[in-house]
Amino acid sequence: MGRTRLARTYEIENDLKVYPIPATDFIHVEWPSDIDDATTLTVLDTRGQKIYQVLLSKTEQDGHKMQLHVRDFAGGVYLVILQTNQSFLTGKMVKL
Repeated sequence: MGRTRLARTYEIENDLKVYPIPATDFIHVEWPSDIDDATTLTVLDTRGQKIYQVLLSKTEQDGHKMQLHVRDFAGGVYLVILQTNQSFLTGKMVKL
């Protein structure tokens, strides 16, 4: 697991879990339970174009995980980004 250094004194684990890899119909995305701010989940393709984005409020987060249907995504590699006011986590998704 990689660490992301924010400023000089704050480190977070990059514990964004994206599975299954490869995916065909859906993926599960899980993030650490200590992230409880409003959270934005974004999926980018390899050209950096936004394919999907959703804002999850604290009450919408289902135990710090979600399921995303990817059946209509083109085959390829995608970057999954979870961003809050204080941090961001990244993961990779492969769609068949």
